[in-house]
Amino acid sequence: MHWSSPPIQQHWTAPPLLHPLVQRVGEWTPPPIGQQHVRGEWSAPPIGQLWTAPPTGQPHVPGEWSGSPFGEHVVPPSDECRYFSFGFKVLDGAPQVGYGGSTGVFKVGKTTKALLQQMNRDPSTFVFHWDATYKINSIGYLVLICGITDPGGKFHPVAFFLIGRESTDEYEWAMTAVMDVYQLVVGSALRLHYVMGDAALAPVAAIKMLPQLNVQTILMCFYHCVAAVNKRLGAVPTRVKALVAFHMFNMHYSRSPTECRMHWASATEAWGACDILVAKDFVRYFAEQWMTGDFCKWQVYHTPSGFPTTNNPCELFNKHFKGTFAAFTMRTKPRLGTYTQRSLHGLCATFKLLGSIAEEYSTVKITTFTSEVSPSEKLVRRSRRLITYNLLEIVPPNPDLEHVPGTVRIVCIVPRHAIYHARESDAVGTTAAMEAGRPTETSPEHLEVANAYFYNENSNNIRHESSNAQPSYGWQVCTVPGNLACECNIFNKKKYCCHLVFAL
Repeated sequence: MHWSSPPIQQHWTAPPLLHPLVQRVGEWTPPPIGQQHVRGEWSAPPIGQLWTAPPTGQPHVPGEWSGSPFGEHVVPPSDECRYFSFGFKVLDGAPQVGYGGSTGVFKVGKTTKALLQQMNRDPSTFVFHWDATYKINSIGYLVLICGITDPGGKFHPVAFFLIGRESTDEYEWAMTAVMDVYQLVVGSALRLHYVMGDAALAPVAAIKMLPQLNVQTILMCFYHCVAAVNKRLGAVPTRVKALVAFHMFNMHYSRSPTECRMHWASATEAWGACDILVAKDFVRYFAEQWMTGDFCKWQVYHTPSGFPTTNNPCELFNKHFKGTFAAFTMRTKPRLGTYTQRSLHGLCATFKLLGSIAEEYSTVKITTFTSEVSPSEKLVRRSRRLITYNLLEIVPPNPDLEHVPGTVRIVCIVPRHAIYHARESDAVGTTAAMEAGRPTETSPEHLEVANAYFYNENSNNIRHESSNAQPSYGWQVCTVPGNLACECNIFNKKKYCCHLVFAL
């Protein structure tokens, strides 16, 4: 059956065939995460008969499943950039996607051939990410985003899932579905070497159940590791958190298991001498949670230089993803504002938008996979700021040090007086005091220098640099093409640093 879509700006009511399904799914599936799906039995509605706006200029094909809001295709289309649905069977023209109770958990995937082809390369050259995001649709289903990050730090989405519950079974199903559709599209088995996750048990358990993936390393997102530790510490003095962070970052930047064990020994000694940490049994907690088991691989030596050590690329994509949905809602349902408020059309709109986003990142927003590491824009901007304020200098040749051809020694000037009086976090308050004519201990010059030093601080991890003194004779930097190098920890992690950018 065919029904023409009304203009977006008009207020309209869903056709009779569409309205009961969405209402029924919303009533029978409880949104809070962790709740058990509705018990009882009820038959799956005939989704194949539901309305969807057909592609412009294309006739309706009787018996084809293109009339479902859950996807325009069951079999991958010939157009590599056209989205399709996967991860379920079709019986008697009806997709078996699950509706709670005996029918199982609701779960459907969407992708394009172009997105899947991104993984058709050496598995040691990328990191696989998967991350769940919530508050996208009106009935509380999570959207699971799968993608890969190249050595250049760019995130490439490969598949999207809409799932009614988050558990090991659902993660295993999602990965199996990706493997099956990848085999169908690419013609070879999917292999992954590095998989990045957070501290959730379900994704890790799912990967372990799929040995055919040949996963070499299940990486732990360092950001989530730090966040979990801070949550465990609770309301403790800042000096205690600083003590913990100092040793955590030393272990994170370790270049080998031997170095990590050395830093761990120093950490246990220092933490054991802190009464507050002893009262919290912190050393035992950290050893059991972060030094052994499934979440112990958060050090940089587990991946090649330049590879991400956090889920940040995926998290940034999630942020854009939510922004896309919010913009759609404001455009089509301005009275709702966000998808966190109930809408009978939220489920269908979610599916249509997932498909649109998959096509968007297969065409206009597709990015080329890069195998070469390059400095990030933030790092380049910060390096320029340091150069402007003379905070990077070339060290004159030292007769006591052997000079290696093609190298130069760079020292980063740490403006300790400026930092002491003007941390970047206090800059706004200090500026306001100056404008009000109140005396301050920080001169405008010191304030500018301090802000320059802390500009884009995360790109070079200033806090780690400040607490790990550089050699008095500076860092040795190699500028030979094809053999770029620096002795600092930031280069070892990201394959670029402000010292190298300055030297080049």
